[in-house]
Amino acid sequence: MGNRGSRTVNTRRVEQKEIPIIKSYNNIKKETICLKKTYKESDDIYSLGFNFSCTSDALITIYLCCTEFRSKDPSCPPVYFHTPDYVPVRPMSYKFSEGNKQTFPERAFTIDFSKFSEEDVNSYIEGEYYPIIITIEADYPQPIRNDLRFYRENKRQAQITYGYFMKNSSGEYNFLISKQCFLFRDKIFRVEDIYGFEKHDDTGVEVFDDSQKECVICYSNIKDTIVYPCRHICLCAQCTQVVRMQNSKCPICRAQADKFITVNVIKDCISSPGEDEGFIPRINS
Repeated sequence: MGNRGSRTVNTRRVEQKEIPIIKSYNNIKKETICLKKTYKESDDIYSLGFNFSCTSDALITIYLCCTEFRSKDPSCPPVYFHTPDYVPVRPMSYKFSEGNKQTFPERAFTIDFSKFSEEDVNSYIEGEYYPIIITIEADYPQPIRNDLRFYRENKRQAQITYGYFMKNSSGEYNFLISKQCFLFRDKIFRVEDIYGFEKHDDTGVEVFDDSQKECVICYSNIKDTIVYPCRHICLCAQCTQVVRMQNSKCPICRAQADKFITVNVIKDCISSPGEDEGFIPRINS
């Protein structure tokens, strides 16, 4: 009968998981965070600015040159930040009413870089030291805010933006983001961009229009699976199984997949991991 060619099957197991929905109600748009010189007579004083949205009264707090601490003690908040006494700018908090597409007031928070060393502002230690941290969370009434039991029993949510500063070719400081995280009750999730849907903008383009819903392989089912680590959302659940058996590579960029994450795509949000130190996908074109 002759020799038959053997078919090689990729036996590399790639993790696949289904994850619950978590939705953030307060958001600082990381791409809008910027520095602007505030006084012509000084080249070292900058004003911090950004856009944000919140569905309830919100509290925005800004920390400079701070250390991050995490606690698994149920009687303590799961994450908090400490600014040493030598830092000339103390943490500042600002209250805002609910509203979409708000702008942080110009010159509300200024940074005089002449008071800091270069190492203080342009280097960070992951999980420990950060030159700047910006948090936004719901602003509860003062008597409740001091009740630690309230933090444990209610859905405390906070978005945390970590960043640092670098000089550009013109000698001016720019804000650079290190990461964004989301605090939900006692768990911290890392927010990461995903690729495969159009951003919602002021032109009226929907985030999930019909032209972007189809799986890039079968063109019939709704795509609901993210390839990780490249973070392309491009496959339906059925085609994901085929890709896993063949080569476990992303059909968009051909990067090797470490895992496939199934998400629930709905109009205004997508699912996020239900595990500590997971990540929340964020729409990005």
